[in-house]
Amino acid sequence: LANIARKEHASILHIHELKEIFIGVYAKIFCRGHLRLIATRHIVGPAKSKITWLWAYRHIDTMIFVSQLVANTFLCQPSVKRALPRTHVIHNSVAHHNDTDHTPIDIRRQYQLPSHAKIVCFHGRICAEKGIMQLLPELSSTMERIPLYILIAGAISDTDRAAWELLMQ
Repeated sequence: LANIARKEHASILHIHELKEIFIGVYAKIFCRGHLRLIATRHIVGPAKSKITWLWAYRHIDTMIFVSQLVANTFLCQPSVKRALPRTHVIHNSVAHHNDTDHTPIDIRRQYQLPSHAKIVCFHGRICAEKGIMQLLPELSSTMERIPLYILIAGAISDTDRAAWELLMQ
């Protein structure tokens, strides 16, 4: 990987799966500091905190989290937080409109929801790693006190379908 980065004059290496972090770190070391390492974390879960992982985290130039929940969960251990001094939360659920129609969608009207109701929307892969399956039971107690509507859109894998169907009963 370092040879490819040098040959292509790469300046940034993006790590999307943290299980590949060690390959990225060694590529950065072999490029003698000419390669920046950026990592993205999408999944809600605590960081691995063994000494080898902390060593790898220290080589990451910037860690991007797609939500505050992902960041807080990953950085819950002080040793991990110290190893990753440069972190940012960049939400990946920004609404997009096409160039010809700038009229926002009125979700309340489309789904005939009352104006006073709170709405929680989720769009993404429906799986335990994203946190949606853990969120729904927590929201159910809130729904008894507050009018709350949950809109979910996304794909679900066959392996997660059984857990999802059990949750929806």
